Amino acid sequence: MKYTLSGRLWKEGCELVNSNKVKKQKQTTQADGTQLLQASVDSAFGFVHHPGAIYDAGQKTILAYTCDCWKIAEGGFCEHCAALIANAEACGDGNIQIDAYPDANRRLAQKITAKKAASKSDEKTYSGLTVKEDHILSSGNREVTGRMACAFGFYHYPVLVLDEEKIIDYHCDCYQIAENPGLCPHCAALFDYISEENVEKEQEDESEEDTVKDEGTEEKPEKDTVENKKTGEDGTETDEDSADETVTPETPEKTEDSDREDSSDANNTDHIGENDDTENTDDRSNTDTENQEDDTSEETVEDDGDEEEDDDSDTSTDPGLEGEEFHEPCSMKILLGHNPKDNSSVYWYPNDTEQLVHVNTGIIGTMGTGKTQFTKSLITQLFRQQYNNFDGRPLSMLIFDYKGDYNLSKEDFVRATRAKVLGLHNLPFNPMSLRGLKVKPQLPYHVASAFANILTKIYHLGPVQNNLLLDSIIRAYNRRGITSDPDTWNRPAPTFEDVYQIYQEGTPKQDALYSAMYALHQFEIFEKDPAKTQSLFAMLDGVTVLDLSGYDSRIQNLTVAITLELFCSQMLGSGSSRSNAKYRQLTRLILVDEADNIMSEGFPALKTIMKEGREFGVGTILSTQSLKHFGIGEEDYASYILTWVVHAVPDLKKSDVEYLLKTAPGQAEQLSQEIARLPKHHSIARVGNTDPVFMEDTPFWKIADDIMQTYLEEEESVEENEDESKKEGDSEEKQNE
Repeated sequence: MKYTLSGRLWKEGCELVNSNKVKKQKQTTQADGTQLLQASVDSAFGFVHHPGAIYDAGQKTILAYTCDCWKIAEGGFCEHCAALIANAEACGDGNIQIDAYPDANRRLAQKITAKKAASKSDEKTYSGLTVKEDHILSSGNREVTGRMACAFGFYHYPVLVLDEEKIIDYHCDCYQIAENPGLCPHCAALFDYISEENVEKEQEDESEEDTVKDEGTEEKPEKDTVENKKTGEDGTETDEDSADETVTPETPEKTEDSDREDSSDANNTDHIGENDDTENTDDRSNTDTENQEDDTSEETVEDDGDEEEDDDSDTSTDPGLEGEEFHEPCSMKILLGHNPKDNSSVYWYPNDTEQLVHVNTGIIGTMGTGKTQFTKSLITQLFRQQYNNFDGRPLSMLIFDYKGDYNLSKEDFVRATRAKVLGLHNLPFNPMSLRGLKVKPQLPYHVASAFANILTKIYHLGPVQNNLLLDSIIRAYNRRGITSDPDTWNRPAPTFEDVYQIYQEGTPKQDALYSAMYALHQFEIFEKDPAKTQSLFAMLDGVTVLDLSGYDSRIQNLTVAITLELFCSQMLGSGSSRSNAKYRQLTRLILVDEADNIMSEGFPALKTIMKEGREFGVGTILSTQSLKHFGIGEEDYASYILTWVVHAVPDLKKSDVEYLLKTAPGQAEQLSQEIARLPKHHSIARVGNTDPVFMEDTPFWKIADDIMQTYLEEEESVEENEDESKKEGDSEEKQNE
């Protein structure tokens, strides 16, 4: 949520600047025009703190921030970060905006910490991390508990449960576990630590075996090398340094140090959550190592005049920060499935505007074809890939569950996505609320009219009944002191219960309107107390499931329509999502399972969300059993969809295939027959303007427990190994020639 930096913090920051407490400030302009700021700030009792921030000076907006003080550890914004920005702004008029998310702050902190560690040693270190317990559970799994020293004397205790080298559960007492999906930095560091221990142990065992072999075998000098020729003539033994320089292309060996560095790099890319770019990272680290002495010697002169402080907290000697981008925008990577012909992977990149202009998706398939398993897999992968969203923004997902495929009875899905499941009782948002809506004249009347129109459509009310309902809603607003005056719109809005009580005052007839009002009142679908309600967008944190199963179809559709109307209104008032020339931020996603239920009603909110959602980073996934459902009523929903995944459908017409898959007329007939014969968990997919491809789906049950996303890592490692093998083969051919 974007907010303004308080005047009190801005004043404290300026006081630190004016009293010369801000030292060694660095300011680096990144590729996207933002600035990476770092400094040391002298504080009370001799403490020195080290704030860092990503700052958009043009918009006067802080995009990420971190510091080693206790306020940041507890999730707040500190005066040291305020001083960092105040120094960059020369203590101007303030009015600084903060638009930072926990993931972005965490990655900034990790980046700075990693750079400090790199400047002190070529090897990976785990400062302040110890293993407290390491034992085998009754299930046969290994449980490891760590203790990690953090900022200002805090200690955190990460816990990992492993099946061999695969994490199957994790926990930590830090706030980031509660706020973000995936491993926190403490759990990630513990996993890296024990993984590196395993690698070192294997290397030690291999080294002992090699030593035993060497003791029983006399070394024979290589005749083809210049070094060995000299050794033979002098009659002296070759030392270790010269042995390392000896060219032996037949049996190239890898040193322990290089193995450890490779393992460390692999672990870093698995857990930090930035866009993988191994080649560039290696180049930068090599350059940093070569130039380390020059960089540190030049900056040591500057440090001589400063107060002594711990080496680990010194951010002024971080080589390689200058000119680097904090978090290169990238896209979430979703494995849709594999092409059975060549086993190649079919990926979906929802942030990549070169692949997709928007992410609206249609999933079709009759019962028993694997449609629900595929959809669950899609949601789970999006949840796990949030750190690759533009700027690392968390992705909120709202699921309308008509059949109970995503509710609490499906423990595996709820556990994999940490889903929050809400039944249709005392829902904690108010459909009459004006909070977060786009301001326009007579806003209360617009909200009242939309609510009345929804009931009119579902319960087939007449104009007199519609006007009676509309009048009851307006009177409820007035009783809460809300009028056409915008100054009154921040007051607590009436709830449906307020409207129902006013409606009852008029001694209503027992007609269709009475039935609708009475049903909503008896089911108590929405919270009665305005003080216990919140904005719909504020409620949507992570994966939220609205469990509609077991209710009358009219109550189901009524709840979905009201929620979509409120979602649409808040979306239009939320502001555009961030983007650049290639990537766009994805902020919220709606999944409607059995979407024919709501598409058949033709509510305008769904059309507006699909048509205009791209500007706000909003996408829609509609899952249903037949293509004809997308064209029901006045709206052709299919025209707003770019990604199609079609499972076995027996009644798919040739014209449908041509429309969906953009095929030539001659191919459509054959394709429609092949689609009708598709086996379970198989489909044909078309992503954007790419050619359609038959694939074997990635079902949810295959990835449910794989929280480390090895299904993606395996694909990447296979590609890398193929490239390396090809390069090695080319090199050997050249040597032979």
